[in-house]
Amino acid sequence: MACKPRIFSLIPSRLFSSIGIAIFLLASQGSLAQYNLPKFSILVENDIRSIRLSKVALRLENKMNQDLALDSVDHTPFPLNTFFINPQGWIDSVYFYPTAAGYDKKGIYNRNPDGTLFETKIITASGIIESRSLLEKAPNNEWYLRRWEQGQLSMEMRSTADSITYQSIRHQSWQPKHLYIIESFNFEKDLKSETWYEGQEIRSQKNYQWISEKGVPKSFLYSSFRRAEGTNPEENERAEFPIDEEGNAINERNGTIFDPFRNENFYSRHERFMGISNPFQSYFTEDSLIKKQEISEVFTFDGTMMIYEYVMDYRSN
Repeated sequence: MACKPRIFSLIPSRLFSSIGIAIFLLASQGSLAQYNLPKFSILVENDIRSIRLSKVALRLENKMNQDLALDSVDHTPFPLNTFFINPQGWIDSVYFYPTAAGYDKKGIYNRNPDGTLFETKIITASGIIESRSLLEKAPNNEWYLRRWEQGQLSMEMRSTADSITYQSIRHQSWQPKHLYIIESFNFEKDLKSETWYEGQEIRSQKNYQWISEKGVPKSFLYSSFRRAEGTNPEENERAEFPIDEEGNAINERNGTIFDPFRNENFYSRHERFMGISNPFQSYFTEDSLIKKQEISEVFTFDGTMMIYEYVMDYRSN
């Protein structure tokens, strides 16, 4: 029998992440302007092998869209990125902030013959690999993804052959102790666990289990454990929740951002791995070789906007 739903002090970590992301987006939404580039098919049709992207400040505008003093704006063109395109229209590499003397950093994107990415790297001008992602296929056709930051392994992910993620590891620190979080899914028990480790020692754990019958959810079990630390006592919590028709755990904070189970749903309980993608892929949306584009970006906290002109210089083979 399900007990009365309660709210716990040990709110799932992903809730804090989603709250932080939401706050960041609200705070910065106005400054996240994005330029657009031609679709990959357009690049192939025109035999484009590189795109040199730069921008120049045109003017400042206030809230009333009135032009401000032009003499306060530096109109010197500023190089942003140079994209190198392969014959299939995919991005092979990117130079960040290129100059006549070189570049600040370089992005490398390696693909399989079918066009899927299996490796990405960001390399500094001095040759240091700043970050790297590597996707490999295990002998049983499962997927194994790893990411490194500054030379240290930061993330691992394993998924089944049909792309259902069943384990992910986030390495938070390696020194002086190895701190990491393992999120795993037991398909037989319909159980997801989030376990925090310090070295080989478990510091805390949260478990989310779905009880169902013939594919119909009946209840949701939550339990947590946190080891005693300092003067803090050991914490253990456990509760069972009924499920609504949409597959959500019913609790007193449903419908709010503070719902501790807002990211948990019976019908979407399996996370799917969709492969790795080039971070610039969403920029290539235009149906023509667009040459210039005006973009507004927030310049000051009072809402003043800087209007930039993005300039695209295309080079063929």
